Amino acid sequence: MLMVYLFGILDLATALSLVLVKYFPLFRIPLIILSGLILLKSMMYIRDFASIVDILAVVLIAVALLGYYPMIVYAAAIWLVQKGLRSLI
Repeated sequence: MLMVYLFGILDLATALSLVLVKYFPLFRIPLIILSGLILLKSMMYIRDFASIVDILAVVLIAVALLGYYPMIVYAAAIWLVQKGLRSLI
């Protein structure tokens, strides 16, 4: 059960960093680390649909880190927030 809470906090922290990196470039390094952890978590549970969407979210995070910030990046942040909150409830 502890791991589920940790994964939820990881998702929430990544979503927060993803939203903040557009306005505060200081969040690039934590976002790189957190997205790497999301990718590792997704690779562990690759057969799950949510993990496949997480991998897609990591790709969108990489796009945001390159400076291109389309509206779908917000969809990835919303996905991570709802998944993180669902893990904590």
